[in-house]
Amino acid sequence: MPEIYDLLEDPTLGYKKDPVSPEYDIFSRPSVSKEQIRKELEGSPLLDYTDYIFDKGVEYGVDPAFFLGVVKGENDYGRHPQSLAKTNYNWASISDAYYGGEPVEGSRWGKYPTPEAGVEAFYKLLNTE
Repeated sequence: MPEIYDLLEDPTLGYKKDPVSPEYDIFSRPSVSKEQIRKELEGSPLLDYTDYIFDKGVEYGVDPAFFLGVVKGENDYGRHPQSLAKTNYNWASISDAYYGGEPVEGSRWGKYPTPEAGVEAFYKLLNTE
């Protein structure tokens, strides 16, 4: 399975993006294709939402590769055995249930009613904060 950095440097894209470089702009056109996202999400509960992840990135003007990088770091795309993202759909570990979520008693993390709501909350947070 390719690492997210491999996706950002895929030569078939015609250019290279380095997410730790000051030249990398998360507010850009997608640097990954739906097929690349699909391959990266194999075995993940997010796999069925590949098109949604891509399309919402385009809608909000955020490179979907950035979503992948954050969510991989937070819970391995929901694959981590102890990940609550599979049930609370808070893929990016957004605190305080911003953008359509609700608080979880005794926790600073929010939960979202659907997997899609958790994905969109990430893009809304980046695009409006």
